[in-house]
Amino acid sequence: MTRDRPDGRLIFRPLWLAVCALVSLCPPASLAASRGEQVIVVNGNTIIIGSKQVYLRGVDAPETDQYCLVGQVQWACGKQAARELANKIGGKPVKCKARDGDNVDCFGGGVNLGSWMVSNGWAVASGNVSIYAGEERQAKRGKRGMWRSEFVRPWSWRRGLRSSTSATNSEARVCPIKGEITASGEKIYYQPRHRHYDRVQIDTGNHERWFCSVQQARRAGWEAPRK
Repeated sequence: MTRDRPDGRLIFRPLWLAVCALVSLCPPASLAASRGEQVIVVNGNTIIIGSKQVYLRGVDAPETDQYCLVGQVQWACGKQAARELANKIGGKPVKCKARDGDNVDCFGGGVNLGSWMVSNGWAVASGNVSIYAGEERQAKRGKRGMWRSEFVRPWSWRRGLRSSTSATNSEARVCPIKGEITASGEKIYYQPRHRHYDRVQIDTGNHERWFCSVQQARRAGWEAPRK
């Protein structure tokens, strides 16, 4: 059962909860599920278990006040990401394994919640080593969740960036060739006349880029599409 708090966070109570720690989330004797604990979803990558706030490892989700754009229409993708995580948890037991401080791997019904959020387009891969980079590429390719719209990366939003449209349009006018990285890791470039050109979205945060010429794209390791 869930309910909203005045601050917009989502609460699960009562919920069978098992918090399994490799480091210090709980003592070894507490590995069995306990009844009556609260699970609060703060946003798409942050939850509070009892009195402990933890973060899904390798994942960054939009802030709750963050919006995405479809054309010129804004939609509350940050709030939706939190709802998706809350709905995925539902009434299932939650198990978390501490990995790096407050960064944890959490599982609901046997599903890795961080991986699920990235795979379904409600969060992006983060960290020096992007453990969910493959899941992100597949979500982007399938236009799942936020990937059906324009959005800035959560860390850029926190720095104050609200839209990359102006910068993207400026770069596209000068260097119009799109250098995409596919879900399988292939580097493919698309010229404006290609039939798939308009559907390809360039994400510079994922090492994709614009090119000014075919020669430049080829020198950088990108190849022409097969079709």
